[in-house]
Amino acid sequence: MNTVVRLLGPVDVVGPAGDIALGGPKERCLLAVLATRRDRVVTEDQLVEALWDGDPPRTCTKTLQNYVLRLRRRLGSATILTRPPGYVLALATTDAEAARAAIARARRATERGDHAAAVSAFDEALGLWRGPALAEFADRSFARTEAALLDELRATAAEERMAAVLALGVDPDAVAECEELVAREPLRERRWVQLMLALYRAGRQGEALDAYRRLVRVLADELGVDPGPEARALEAAVLAHDPRLRPGPASPPGPPARPPSTCVGRERELDALVGHVADAEHGGGRVTFVAGEPGIGKTRLLAEFAARVGARGVRVLSGRCPEGVGRRPYHPFAEAVEASLDGAPTPAELQGLVAGAGSPPGPSLTPDERRARLLDGMARFVAARGETAPVVLIVDDLHWADEGTASMLRHLAGRTRDHRIVMVGAYRAGDVTGDHPLADTLAALHSEAECTVITLRGLDREPLCRLVATTAGGPPSSRLVEAVATETDGNPFFVREILAHLREDHRLRVGADGTVEVSLPLSAVPEGVRQVIARRRRRLSPATNRLLDVAATVDGAFAFGPVRDAAGVGETAGLVALDEALQAQLVVPASTPDRYEFTHALIRHTVAQELNPSRRLRLHLALGAALSAARRAGERIAPAEIADQYHRAAPLPGAADGVAAAVEAAEDAADAGGHDECVAFLAMALELLPEGDDRRAALLGRRAEGLAWALRFDESVEAARAAVAAGAGPATWVDVAVALATAGSITHAWQLAAEGRTTVDELDPVGRAVLRLLDLERREAADPEHPGMPLDLPGRRAALETLLASGRLAGRGDLARYALAAVHGRRDAIPPTAADDPTVAAFLLGDYAGAVPRFAAAADAAEAEGRLAWAVYCRAGEARCRIALGDLAAGRTALERSRHLVARIPGLPLGWQLLHHEGAEDALTAAVDDDWRERMARFARWMRPSPERHWGSAGITAIGARGRARLGETEAAMALLAQPVRALGLAPAWAPNYARTAYEVAEALWLSDRRDHVAVVERALRERALPADFRFPMTDSRLALARLCALDGRRAEACSWFDAARAVLDAQGARPLRAVVDHDEALMHIRAGDPAAAGRCAAAADAAFTELGMSGWSGRLARALRTG
Repeated sequence: MNTVVRLLGPVDVVGPAGDIALGGPKERCLLAVLATRRDRVVTEDQLVEALWDGDPPRTCTKTLQNYVLRLRRRLGSATILTRPPGYVLALATTDAEAARAAIARARRATERGDHAAAVSAFDEALGLWRGPALAEFADRSFARTEAALLDELRATAAEERMAAVLALGVDPDAVAECEELVAREPLRERRWVQLMLALYRAGRQGEALDAYRRLVRVLADELGVDPGPEARALEAAVLAHDPRLRPGPASPPGPPARPPSTCVGRERELDALVGHVADAEHGGGRVTFVAGEPGIGKTRLLAEFAARVGARGVRVLSGRCPEGVGRRPYHPFAEAVEASLDGAPTPAELQGLVAGAGSPPGPSLTPDERRARLLDGMARFVAARGETAPVVLIVDDLHWADEGTASMLRHLAGRTRDHRIVMVGAYRAGDVTGDHPLADTLAALHSEAECTVITLRGLDREPLCRLVATTAGGPPSSRLVEAVATETDGNPFFVREILAHLREDHRLRVGADGTVEVSLPLSAVPEGVRQVIARRRRRLSPATNRLLDVAATVDGAFAFGPVRDAAGVGETAGLVALDEALQAQLVVPASTPDRYEFTHALIRHTVAQELNPSRRLRLHLALGAALSAARRAGERIAPAEIADQYHRAAPLPGAADGVAAAVEAAEDAADAGGHDECVAFLAMALELLPEGDDRRAALLGRRAEGLAWALRFDESVEAARAAVAAGAGPATWVDVAVALATAGSITHAWQLAAEGRTTVDELDPVGRAVLRLLDLERREAADPEHPGMPLDLPGRRAALETLLASGRLAGRGDLARYALAAVHGRRDAIPPTAADDPTVAAFLLGDYAGAVPRFAAAADAAEAEGRLAWAVYCRAGEARCRIALGDLAAGRTALERSRHLVARIPGLPLGWQLLHHEGAEDALTAAVDDDWRERMARFARWMRPSPERHWGSAGITAIGARGRARLGETEAAMALLAQPVRALGLAPAWAPNYARTAYEVAEALWLSDRRDHVAVVERALRERALPADFRFPMTDSRLALARLCALDGRRAEACSWFDAARAVLDAQGARPLRAVVDHDEALMHIRAGDPAAAGRCAAAADAAFTELGMSGWSGRLARALRTG
């Protein structure tokens, strides 16, 4: 038995050995919160709110951690997992989930008429209740809704159980049970109806009518209404002794009726899939995969499932992965939403559709932003259709999935837990090996979502017999069933094909006993289904076979018109041939008008393999030309289809006509974020190019950029070299290096920049500036003595000035402020117009109030355009500025929105956008001065050495030192200061985060009451940071200098710098840091043994801390006053 949290009554836990003793009410409350959101992260803020009901103590974070620790000891360490920003309960189940599952089984039994099974399942569910759900916490805000839902589920289940009892026939206990139900909740009218029916069937007509009169009185007295139409109709039926009120037979004479199904032998699997949809009606969704060999019935099962739930009004979206490389990016998902458009969506249309609000993608989206936008947009598109009722998403033929499809699948699966999305995919298990794109996704989903795999095997004897009977046209003999079973292993597709062959060859006969018999010995059955299909084709006309030959060269659905033209048959003859192929059940209509597909991929493969290689090449070339002509005529033919056909005909003259289509397909793929597909189509274009074609060098360069965005960095570097060797201009070094740096590998960008420097004289000034900056970064990162902050090396400022003058830094965030600081050198020299950029306003000029609306507007626009990483940056900037201004509530809201954005971006690297989000988290922690241990645990990943972050490692280390000092870990803090202190002595004031680093180092010393490095840091502040006067949220150079003077015993000078800090911070409206100034001046006097001098400042600080909600600072001040 697994450990089960019981919520259906008082909250407790039962383990394999029996009840597990829990602690006090707070521990049980914590467990209840986590259990009602099992397998989902519950934030610390949500837990604090639930435990203390809106009135937490100052030490709530540490107390919460203690409760978590105690629960882990009782339940096992693996049951409560730390998942920033909170915790997740990882137990197997709760009794509430078991009850929901049993009720779902009962409802499915009711649907198929098996009332006895329904009663049994309802009894199982209702037996789990031990009282009102979440008994002692039902009135708490976190439990109120869940408790009400569970209690309503109990009441409804009791009524549905009684309905099943009454459907079974006369039950001597039914009247008593109905009376009990009515007594519990007399306003539930359905219970009175059931009581009336039970009384009438027990021969107590008068009491049944009396029950109706009692119902009339109760409703009139309590609600002032009359009974509903069902109760009134039943009263009339009782008065008339309506024969329809008589009970049916106690048990059905045969198996329950089922809707007609072509899915023979898969009833159990079908019920399981339908059950997942029923479960989703009461909570989150799940992911299910159907696996099996070709022909085993995966597609037929999915079709039956879609029909079954679709008939119940459930929204079903479905798509299939096509075979081969000539496909649109994210093909099955584009197919799934194409019902919303007139035909199949192009990548651009798909982008617009899933983005919502009709907003087109922004013109300056990077390839990664396009991909993230599409993944997130598709997830929101599907989730929106599951807001009020379950939505089913079916993806078939996943064994042909590419990287993009696998990524989309994983991203969507992550949404199923919190939405009513039921995802079902199917694949051939033998085709998904270790290097298949789907393999990693399958492995990951078992831990990221509710995921199960249904493996289909050959049909057992009873369903096989039914399938043979259906296909053969009568009950089969045991000899026929044995023969088919031996030949096919119960594979439904093989069964149908072999029986179709036997029927067409007139080898089936009806025996004397009325069963269908095979007239030939078993050895006469053709060996293998491929031979069966080949023999069936011999009965078709030459025109039909020509049509099938051409169609077999297409992976997936084929367009009839171009296939007909390539086959060389006219319109009339082509339609006749199509009719013949449809009648033979070799092809079926596809979901898109005027397109068809083979009934099964095995049929297409068999047809294709009968073509000799030379004929196959020529058919590909002819079809490529026919598809091109159809597209020019206005048919909706994707460039990818055309490129694929020409590419398969590459050895033949004329195949070069496919180059333009391949390039267009590559750009379509890039627009949709399908980087691997983009590279594949560019490779097609290069293979199709004739020798000496002038386009080769440019295509090689474009492919090098695509490889960078596909994260194939080594290949990108080699491709860039090949492009330059083929005659591409030196700008290739720049374009590919920028792509590599932006995509996530600055080290590969440095590599190209070093090589490109040899052609620097051939570049324009901007290209030279880009390579110069990259090469300087490379040399600094390779220097073990480099301090981890950009230095004023020859050429750096000139390169930044060139980039700034070019206008290419608009909207580039940190790079723009870096260039402005380097070019102008001082805050007061920056042009006023630069303040329109919120990054400059916030992180150079210190205009936090002016930056807030600009950051907020930029974040809104970026989110609407799908530039999610940029939206993270802007929303984090908004949060930092709001926190710096003292609006902590609004800062938390902006920060929470940033957290949600981060969660929506799959695989967001530790780059500058995420660093700003981390900075916003840090700003909030610094403002409230609480939860530093958790903050530093989350910050630890940034402290790991990385070439990509070498330029900022001094500032990052300074933040780490400050955090250790906040925790009272003085020696650890001092050990971290060596690098940032050295950087302050070497770097210029315009280096990114110079002033902030000086502030963090000074704060670490101040908190630790240490004078280490005071002289060096003070010199950096006086000679560099203060003259430049660049400003940054939650920091101030004057406050830093005041702290150093105080540490050095120069109280009078420190007071003057404290006053200077007050003047600046008051002008900025930076209230939290302004309150810290008063705190620090009071602390200086306390440390000096002059508590009287500290009084005024301490009182002002305490008042501000209380007003702003800076609880940790209030405690810090109180401790200082006590110890002083």
